[in-house]
Amino acid sequence: MLLYHTATPARILGTDYRLLPGGWVGVDVFFVLSGFLITRLLLVELQAEGRIDARAFFIRRVRRLMPALAVLLVVWLFVTQTGLLAVRALGSTYTDPGLAFVPVVGAFTLLYNWLLAFDQPTPIGMGHLWTLSVEEQFYVVWVAMFLLVGAKFARPRVVLWSLVAAGSVGSLLLTAAEVGSSRDFAYFSSPTSALGLLVGAAVALSPRMRGGNLCAAAGLATIVVCALFVPDTAPVLLTSAVLATCAGTAMLICGGGSWLDRVLTFSWLRYAGRRSYAMYLWSSPLAYATAVWGGRTWAMDVVLLGSTLVIAELSWRLVERRFLGRSTVRRQPIAAEPVLAQT
Repeated sequence: MLLYHTATPARILGTDYRLLPGGWVGVDVFFVLSGFLITRLLLVELQAEGRIDARAFFIRRVRRLMPALAVLLVVWLFVTQTGLLAVRALGSTYTDPGLAFVPVVGAFTLLYNWLLAFDQPTPIGMGHLWTLSVEEQFYVVWVAMFLLVGAKFARPRVVLWSLVAAGSVGSLLLTAAEVGSSRDFAYFSSPTSALGLLVGAAVALSPRMRGGNLCAAAGLATIVVCALFVPDTAPVLLTSAVLATCAGTAMLICGGGSWLDRVLTFSWLRYAGRRSYAMYLWSSPLAYATAVWGGRTWAMDVVLLGSTLVIAELSWRLVERRFLGRSTVRRQPIAAEPVLAQT
């Protein structure tokens, strides 16, 4: 996503003026991984304890997400309300300082994605927060389903899998139906954008599968092709790219236990995973700010990439880990780190 947010003064791959034109599919990769990991954690708790502690679950989510997000929003309001950064509406040329409060309201009400789905005025640079809204909406519904199904059915795993399968089919059909007439609704609405979360949940609920090296390699290749060659300016490819990315990520998960597990133990991936949430939060507003302050140049791209990494490091050290238990920081699984950064 950082490379996707980095606009360039010249085309690199011939499809878009970005370092990674199709990097937007990273959202779907994240959704699949997030749905998989959270569902697996809930299943383990349900099987071990016979119940889900919803209160503890949401406290963990708040401690992981809110501190860094609050810092971002405070800085955002400061630079926009003091006039250091003009607030421009997405898809428009007019500026309005009042729009700076839209991300604050959208983030804390968990409804930001619906503003984008219905094409309401939102500021450039902060639209990426819609993914947090979708994710948290899913968690509210998903935890409620675990509580209900776990209490009412003797085989909750089968019931949950059936619900996920039906939801996935419905999400895909709705996306295909809306993409031609309302691209924003097809991509940003909760029922359509939840496809990746549902696919991840389905993988977690399915019997343990090991696809091996070939499965993992095919999944990774699918994601790479979409990230390189499918820009967000091609709505006709939206449904296919989302479905392919979700399937590729599922294949990557099922192909674990081989070379993928070894790759995920690399120290630099552990390092990047722990800071991925901050990189996600800051890359888009910094991309907008650097473009406003310095224009679209290669030098400003370097500034953008460097400043994002530096701020992510500061965010992790000074803000995020202070709100996490020591065991969470020390023992968090490598494969989960890039995902649990937002979960």
